[in-house]
Amino acid sequence: MALHFRRAFETFGFRPNLGTRPLPEYSHNFLKWTPVIAVGWGTLLTVMYHYTKRREQIARESGKDVHM
Repeated sequence: MALHFRRAFETFGFRPNLGTRPLPEYSHNFLKWTPVIAVGWGTLLTVMYHYTKRREQIARESGKDVHM
């Protein structure tokens, strides 16, 4: 039965010798950092937003030009 599927893959041009290593093992090293990067970017952007708003508030209170 497995030989039948191997021939079917070859007729469509697919490689029959893909190996036995599961696909998640290939992508795990990259995808394990996705949550860390997402939280890091969210934190960085939030800090930049609050810094900019605070700087604008101080500039408004002192009567200086807010925009550069």
